[in-house]
Amino acid sequence: MTITASAAAMRGPMSLKDWAQLLLLGAIWGGSFFFARIAVSEIHPLALVLFRVAIAAAALHLYLAIRGPSFRLAFPHASLFLLLALANNVVPFSLIFAGQTELGAGIASVLNATTPFWTLILANALTTDEKLSWNKLAGIALGVAGTAVMIGPGWLPALAGRSGPSSR
Repeated sequence: MTITASAAAMRGPMSLKDWAQLLLLGAIWGGSFFFARIAVSEIHPLALVLFRVAIAAAALHLYLAIRGPSFRLAFPHASLFLLLALANNVVPFSLIFAGQTELGAGIASVLNATTPFWTLILANALTTDEKLSWNKLAGIALGVAGTAVMIGPGWLPALAGRSGPSSR
């Protein structure tokens, strides 16, 4: 992405609409793990991934048909888009859905919340323009702290040796 910190600062603070959109996005993403946990009890995880990707592709095609951009611009890069689709959708969601046959939706969503951490590590190792910075590390630490606050109270009894989520 080419947005710089100064460009983001010029935009100003997030509006109420921005916060509402962020909360809606969080609810949609978080809810997807709940519904996936239910779905994997009835549908094979790979079939579920196929349905998810097919629905997303249909929605994207509909959006592009309405907006008007041509796919011709993307054809020379089709192999890169295929690699991106495998790395960002097919493989991760196949693993998450397969894991959800044994794990609950909560732990799946928490594990998925570690995505920025792993992205930062990979980007630092594999690119020259996305290096570690204190701001990035602070953002990830804040995200981990937020996750700990959200799930922490439920895990405290288990950490103290009493019955808790791990013993159920």
